[in-house]
Amino acid sequence: MKIREYEIVAGPFSGTYGSVWIGHHDTLGWKRALKRLHGHVLPEVIKQEAQKLQAVKSPHVVQIHEFFNQEGWGELLVMEFCPVGLDQHLRHRFGQTQSRLPYNEAREILEGILKGLNDAHAADIVHGDIKPANVRFGVGANEQQLGLPKLSDFGAARHLRQATPAIKGSTNWMAPELLSGQENPSKLTDYFSFGILAYLVLSGRHPFYANDPSCLTSEEDNIANPSFLATDLSTLRLDAPRPVTDHVMLLLSRDPNVREKSAHALTVALSQPWEPPSAAPAPGPVTPPAPPQETELEVSPADLSVISKAYEAARYDFFALYRPRDAVEKLEAMFGEVDWERFAGSDLALLADCWSLKGFIKNSSSYYKDAVDAATNGLKVSPDHVNSLHVRGYARIQLGEYEEATKDLERALELAVDPGKERQITQLLHTLRARQSPQLTS
Repeated sequence: MKIREYEIVAGPFSGTYGSVWIGHHDTLGWKRALKRLHGHVLPEVIKQEAQKLQAVKSPHVVQIHEFFNQEGWGELLVMEFCPVGLDQHLRHRFGQTQSRLPYNEAREILEGILKGLNDAHAADIVHGDIKPANVRFGVGANEQQLGLPKLSDFGAARHLRQATPAIKGSTNWMAPELLSGQENPSKLTDYFSFGILAYLVLSGRHPFYANDPSCLTSEEDNIANPSFLATDLSTLRLDAPRPVTDHVMLLLSRDPNVREKSAHALTVALSQPWEPPSAAPAPGPVTPPAPPQETELEVSPADLSVISKAYEAARYDFFALYRPRDAVEKLEAMFGEVDWERFAGSDLALLADCWSLKGFIKNSSSYYKDAVDAATNGLKVSPDHVNSLHVRGYARIQLGEYEEATKDLERALELAVDPGKERQITQLLHTLRARQSPQLTS
């Protein structure tokens, strides 16, 4: 199959804004990515963005070479061939490093992305949707080696949201002033999104990560909540220089005016390779597992390690990468590996958390019966496990099992000690009673 001078050698690969094919130029021999825009993307605004990007000759921005209408294909963009996305790369490397990239590896990635962003801003171009999926790696010495990190998809999400208001975009990467609708995308909102990305690359977790796996709280909620404070990055990366971790935290400020100065300072800090002191302790796990409670069954360190790793990997797959199937597969593999039913009645909270996490994921995908089953298994492990009661209560509301849902949620509320959890359960009980009231009056 050919498109003009390009012999199609791979594809299509589908994305939010279009489908991509890889083409090999007949005469010049180079590879290019050819993107056909989806029908909901207005070609005129993407064409305007492509014309503006021609002014950005940055090695850290994906270059657009052509924009044309091909009969039978519609509007096509011909772009620089960048075979690997940052989301895919992080998934692979986090699996190898337990979500902790060596500092200088992380630094080089972030330095390149921030250089690309600064180059775009110098040309008065705002990105508007910075996230791992919109960063690509060019080709290195050969196609098996990664080249430079490059920003891609400038303006696509912003224009799509403007043309189709029902599409909210990547809200878990947005600055709070964008979420509230008070401001338009700007350099300062780009810096906030870059701060989230930098925090993720350095720590392996989203800074506004919802620590409660039971449901109802998302990264978007935490960004919008002025009282939510991200964990100080310096406590998660003791091997990283403080100027880097401190300025990443300042990029996450809810005061937009703080961000620009910090972005310039971070550009300088990231340009400097760093050798941590040899005595620096290794960073601990993202969410340290609760110490096992005394039970008749002895829980081995090996079992705890397997459970903890699966829990963190599944949470990252779901909350950061939004891959629910992969998250569930990791949990199910762990359940089989440790023979989880051995721990029935053991009150092993971490294992019960794994079951409630699976239930939460099933709830988010509207598989409510599966969520009930998963949360029930969590309660087999720990009969008074608040998260499992919460997850099961939520699922039972969706299934119309109001009496059972009331029992679960009232028991969860009785056991909850965290004020935030109490508020969530109380709100859910109000929702439940509102649904029940028509039945009571009929």
